[in-house]
Order: sequence, then C-alpha cells, then structure tokens
Amino acid sequence: MGKVFENSYHVPFYRMKMIGYPRSDRLFHNKWQDLAKRRVYKAAPELKNRRVILYAPTYREDIGFNPPKDLSKVLSSTEDAVVVVKLHPLLKDKEHELQRISNNKNMCFYSQLSTNDLLSVTDTLITDYSSIAFDFALLPNAHSLLFFMFDLDKYKKDPGIQDDMLNWLPSKPIMDTKTLAKAIKSNQKN
Repeated sequence: MGKVFENSYHVPFYRMKMIGYPRSDRLFHNKWQDLAKRRVYKAAPELKNRRVILYAPTYREDIGFNPPKDLSKVLSSTEDAVVVVKLHPLLKDKEHELQRISNNKNMCFYSQLSTNDLLSVTDTLITDYSSIAFDFALLPNAHSLLFFMFDLDKYKKDPGIQDDMLNWLPSKPIMDTKTLAKAIKSNQKN
C-alpha cells in the first residue's frame, strides 16, 4: 500500500512508515479467531461443519448497487454450502431485496454479526473491489477468494480502481453469473 499511497498522494516512499494495519493484527491471533468463531456459532449454529460462502461486496457511494437479477440463485448454486450475504449497512434496502427474491434456505443474512467475525468461519469469500479480501487472506480457514466484478467497466470510471489491481488478483475477475456459478461449484483453492 506504500507504493499505492506514493502514486496516489504524490508522497515520496521514504516518508512512509510501514507500521501495518492495526485492524488486521487480531486476525493473526488464535484467541481472537476462536472467540470470533464462538460468537458466530452461537448466533448461527447452522454454519458449523458446513462450507460457508460469504458474499460481501464493497460499499458503493452514490453509484448504486444493482447486482444481476439471478445473483441469489447463483450464489446458492451448490447444495453443500451455506451462503451468507453481508452487505454494507447503508445498503440495507438491497439486502432486503435479495432476501425477498431468495427462496433458498441455504442463503442467510446475519445483521447482528460483524463481517470480521464471519470471516473466521468463511471458506469462500466472494467480493469485488473491497479490502476485505486482504483480511480474509490472512486467516487459516481462507480456501478460495472470488472477485465478482459484474460492474467493472462502470466501476473503473467511477470511483476508479488502482491501475494494476487486476494484475495482482489471485484469480481472474468474474464478470458474469454463469462463470460465478462454475467457480462456486468447482471450489478450487486459490
């Protein structure tokens, strides 16, 4: 991120102090991981001993969030998993819409649980441009990370992405729901 800040803010690299990211420090501690899992399993015991797929897209200020119509069907396209949808709190209306159109018992919404706690039990994270991918990658349970970027062309223009973002992703961005369904079903570690 130092190089990103150097380019974005035009500050020489030597002026940066690499201290890490305090919010992610706890992700390295077994005690925090165990407590987070207990909090999740207390509120959602149905997630225990299941493959958990967390769908957590980034917040989109003033540009809208209009996922493909068949997203809820595609997210739960595999019987062996429970899908947890965690949208930004300001996107509650979209969460309610996804709940309404989803008639799948394998899709859950837990507003009482924090996203970080949910990461502690997640096997597959589906996100887009969110920094949550970095947090997830630090956890021992991280199996696969899917970047579902159905609105990439629009998002590149506003608010924009780093020039080299697509080069350092651990997998190719997924642009459509058909490819997303295939990736969910294949459950390949990346």
